[in-house]
Parts: sequence; C-alpha cells; structure tokens
Amino acid sequence: MSRFDVLLGDVVIGHTDLEMGDPVKGSALGSLRPTSMYTSTQSIDSSKLLVRLSGTEGEWLNGVVVIDDYSVDIGSNVTAIEVSVTGISHKNFRHFFPAHFAIYERQFNV
Repeated sequence: MSRFDVLLGDVVIGHTDLEMGDPVKGSALGSLRPTSMYTSTQSIDSSKLLVRLSGTEGEWLNGVVVIDDYSVDIGSNVTAIEVSVTGISHKNFRHFFPAHFAIYERQFNV
C-alpha cells in the first residue's frame, strides 16, 4: 500500500494510505495522520488541497480532495480525520491503487 502526502498549497498537513477505494467511482479514502501544520477544516480552503505520492515531487493524484474532521464531535482525546479523493481517472487509479484494482477485478471477473 502506498503512502500519500496531503498538502494545503505547498505545505504538507498530513499523511494517508487511502486504504479504501472504488475503481468504478474513481474514489479513494482513508484516515489522515495530521502533521503539526494541520489546523481544523474550518480554516482550510479545500480548493487548495492536493495529494501526492509520498517521497515524490511530481506524482500527483488527480481529483477533488476533501477532509472531514470528526475530532471535535468525538472528543479532543481522539483524532478522527478522514480524507477522500474523488474523480480519479481510471489510468491514475490503476497506477496508484493496484491492490484496490486487483480486488475489483477478482470480485467482478473484469
């Protein structure tokens, strides 16, 4: 499984494995492990959110990135932040998530 950086502009605000995905919908989601640069989603301009493969400068995951922070609702002792990327092209989904794609192919005999 690949690790991804979540950026707000050019600042890394967290990391995710995007451990769940749907190739048909072109979507992936997972928990966000925030860095010290992360602030609550109320102050995040979602149009500036980007996701890239960790350790790279140019392997960007295309799509719309959304962060849902449930930590306030659950309690301050718990970090419950999800990140999702929708609208991922078929080509990028296959490239970045071969395991998700393999499960889909086996399940539906594609």
